[in-house]
Amino acid sequence: MAKTETDVLLEHYNSVNESIKSVFDLTSRIDERVKMLVERQGDLEQQLDKAIDNQQQILNRVTVLESKDATSVVASNKIDIHDIKQKIAIMENSSSKEDIEDIKQKIHLLDLRVESINMRTSNQEGRWARLFDLIFKLTIMLIGGYLLFRFGWQTLP
Repeated sequence: MAKTETDVLLEHYNSVNESIKSVFDLTSRIDERVKMLVERQGDLEQQLDKAIDNQQQILNRVTVLESKDATSVVASNKIDIHDIKQKIAIMENSSSKEDIEDIKQKIHLLDLRVESINMRTSNQEGRWARLFDLIFKLTIMLIGGYLLFRFGWQTLP
């Protein structure tokens, strides 16, 4: 059986159609991979930006530390420690245990006073809140009653 011209054209059409489908599939896969690469590049750029920022911060800290004179920093810290030790010694010598106990009792009394004041204020605030809530509810009921009266609606039995 001899192939007619339409059979040849049909075979050619089918082969071209299959080629177009395979090219379309290939371009779809390439598009997906390009999209994935673009997303990964964005993530890597963000990580690189963070690393650059961290490096810049560390560089700034090093610059500040290098600009300070190390001997002056150590000397000032030694003076501060010496002053603190002197103040502690003075406090230990001058104040007795009785004075410390007195101060603790006064602090405890002040704490109790603050707590009682807080309780009073919270109770007072609660009273005001209940009063405003009552006034609000009464106002709503009065408005509702007025609307029922105004429109001539009767209440439920």
